Amino acid sequence: MKQGSTYHPSILDNVLGPITLGPSSSHMSGPVRLGRLTREILPFEPRQAEITFNAGGSFAGTYRGHHTDCALIAGLLGWDTDDPRIPLALEQARASGMEVTVAVGNLPTDHPNAVRFRAKGRSGESGEVMGTSEGGGAIRVSSIDGCRTSLDGQWPILLIYKKPDARADDIARVAASLSPGARMLACDGPLLTIGLAEPLPPESLATLLSRPGLAGLRQVEPVFLPPRRGALGTPLFTSGMELLNLAVERRARLCDIGLDYEAGRLGWTGPEIRNHAGRMVAVMRAARDRGLSEELPLCGGIVKQGGRRLYEAVRRGESISSGTMARAAAYAMAVNEVSASMGLIVAAPTAGGCGVLPGAIFAAAEALGFRDDGEAVVDALLTAGAVGAVFAQRATFLAELCGCQVESGAGTAMAAAAVVEMKGGTPGQALDAASISLQNILGMECDPVAGLMEVPCINRNALGAVNAVLSADIVLAGVGSAIPFDEVVDTVYETGRFRPVQCSGAGGLAVTPTGLALRDRFHTESK
Repeated sequence: MKQGSTYHPSILDNVLGPITLGPSSSHMSGPVRLGRLTREILPFEPRQAEITFNAGGSFAGTYRGHHTDCALIAGLLGWDTDDPRIPLALEQARASGMEVTVAVGNLPTDHPNAVRFRAKGRSGESGEVMGTSEGGGAIRVSSIDGCRTSLDGQWPILLIYKKPDARADDIARVAASLSPGARMLACDGPLLTIGLAEPLPPESLATLLSRPGLAGLRQVEPVFLPPRRGALGTPLFTSGMELLNLAVERRARLCDIGLDYEAGRLGWTGPEIRNHAGRMVAVMRAARDRGLSEELPLCGGIVKQGGRRLYEAVRRGESISSGTMARAAAYAMAVNEVSASMGLIVAAPTAGGCGVLPGAIFAAAEALGFRDDGEAVVDALLTAGAVGAVFAQRATFLAELCGCQVESGAGTAMAAAAVVEMKGGTPGQALDAASISLQNILGMECDPVAGLMEVPCINRNALGAVNAVLSADIVLAGVGSAIPFDEVVDTVYETGRFRPVQCSGAGGLAVTPTGLALRDRFHTESK
């Protein structure tokens, strides 16, 4: 198991979200947030920005196709993940007077999604921030000006610079007296990183700064949905078994437990959570409809748009597959093709796998007679979010570390559970369906051809949606999973971590003769 109770993901912002441009959440949403967090950390406005990707990592091999450099600069400019201007961020930065350079070099980490910012201000100030994109839009800043730190952008943070003779423990105690629940996250050299439950008011910051031994401090605001007063520091559940036990004890559905989890995580009311989830449903529907009706400009243009073609073939009665399965596949492809054209989607849980959940639940809603913008679909999202929260805690959504089984695969498990509850199945059946669907794709490689989210990603979204619906039907017919959901998730993580090839265009379909030829053609045309 990876993280367990040490990680407390938000269902709306880490599991079902963010609402973002495609084509990749780890290469688009995460970098936007890294740039925004860097902007928060730096005590000056950058006028020069040098971005370095780690040689041999995923960013270095795929940043052109994913527009990762644009995403990082968009964050430095203060833009969010759904800003339609992101593809033009480099030009916008230079037009505003920011000098930008992008390079590939050797960074002191083996993380495939590592990036280093070196920035200078108008008056000659300088700063360095290094961080990583952790999958599904999650991020982590690991060093500031060469000092080790730990910021994930989800909670308020105090960065305190102490004088050489000051004791870190004494400073941390003072901070805790001003903010109950404050905790030391890292201490390296002069830099202390202290996590807060809520931001300190100006008078408390002034009190802290007046203490002897402090050379300076900076409060860093979250770049994710900010938690409110009363938000919980520990998750409501950290495993599928705990999730199931809560549902049984409360005689509730998984969607109800998911809503309670998120209410604790963000301090939001139930209606606020449902309204936000409803907005996500609207974005998913718009992406599906756009993918089924428009000719989309796929970033690489190496495949024909398939969702619309499959949907029309099904409508004409020309397909072998039909009904709910065929529609689920077509919808999933349509949504993922919008992502591949840098359109607006919901990363549920990632942009690379963003079509699976809407494909499955919209097709199931039609089969069951539900409106595709109604309460049943919102509930389905919350069910999926509860299952995804367990996946995020026990594994990862980062395909660069564990393969496509944690992108479209995780989306498949979330969708399978959602479809079961839409049909009136029990929480136990929902988790069994999630388990079976994951077993069906265990070990799936992540191998984007030419560094683009087109081949084989789009077709895998179709497979994921069909897998989810079929797994739901298998369980609802009375066949349970022999292996519990938690054990399958742990196996997914363990299997992925021991894979010899990461998602850097260095394995699988990406290194077939045709895959290499497409890569060379795309890189030549993009220069």
